[in-house]
Amino acid sequence: MSLLKKFKQYNNRHQLIQVGDKLVVGVSGGPDSVALLTMLSRMQKKESLELIVAHVNYGLRGRDSEQDEQLTRKLAKKLNLDILVKRYQAKERKGNPEELMRDFRYLFFEEIRAKYKFNKIVVAHTLDDRVETFLMNLIRGTGIRGLVSLKERRGNIIRPLLEVKKEEIVTWLKKEKVDFRIDSSNQDNYFYRNSIRNELIPFMEKKYNPVVKRKIFNLVAQLEEVSDLVENKLKKIYNDSIIKRKRNELILDQDKLSKLSIFWQGECFRQALGELKGDLNNITQTNVNEFYKIVKSTKGKRQKMRLGTIDLERVGTQLIFKIEAKKSVKQVK
Repeated sequence: MSLLKKFKQYNNRHQLIQVGDKLVVGVSGGPDSVALLTMLSRMQKKESLELIVAHVNYGLRGRDSEQDEQLTRKLAKKLNLDILVKRYQAKERKGNPEELMRDFRYLFFEEIRAKYKFNKIVVAHTLDDRVETFLMNLIRGTGIRGLVSLKERRGNIIRPLLEVKKEEIVTWLKKEKVDFRIDSSNQDNYFYRNSIRNELIPFMEKKYNPVVKRKIFNLVAQLEEVSDLVENKLKKIYNDSIIKRKRNELILDQDKLSKLSIFWQGECFRQALGELKGDLNNITQTNVNEFYKIVKSTKGKRQKMRLGTIDLERVGTQLIFKIEAKKSVKQVK
């Protein structure tokens, strides 16, 4: 089956792209996003799609970053598409570099979508990305929902390449004679994701199962159904436990939480953090275990916990989550 046909079938099955959609397409210049844009352009006329290309130049790789931008601009021009480019100022930002760049990228995409009244943002995550994210979160420590964090649809963001392997994409691009860029920094195993991709997964394929990526992908698909069931039940449990909700503060009822199983306590904890800071990055099982102790403690004194920009304090039977003053984090879907 051709890659384009596979792409269309996955899209039809999940109904990600509809006739007349207006799509902001994130393109880095790498093989995944170049293939995504190329296939969308081939569907454009038949599906009456309106496309705009969005590219972030991080400026971290000198001449290579400039060449990424040049290739993306050239491709957009060839396909007769408008392109918007934004430069990232790394020196002005503090925190985990990977997370900061991701947040910057999605905020840029959302700004374009809102400004031009487009309805969806399309990104090029693949089967490989989903497997890598699963392993990263599993090793770091996470809940069920964290194991399926890359979904085909989340809010305005869609991911129509999730069933496609990167090697399939590269083979297709070469066959179609479409140019793309390779990010040399992807070989730097200092970065967590790169070490998973370049060291752990090849070891698992060689030592245990040559199709381990497909096995993990199938497991994630099953976990996604479980995650949906958890989310539906969690809504009621979580809302019942809320005492007070404000923009930068959330108060949960410790007494109600203490009567729940530790599974639901952990899910409520993650839900509260996600609501306040917009993501669950850097939240580990160690953090969740510390929360369990605070919920179950019979000590009368105040107990505190710091989670990045979030302060958690127990006062009596109130669990007070509060964003650190003057450092509120914008939510990124």
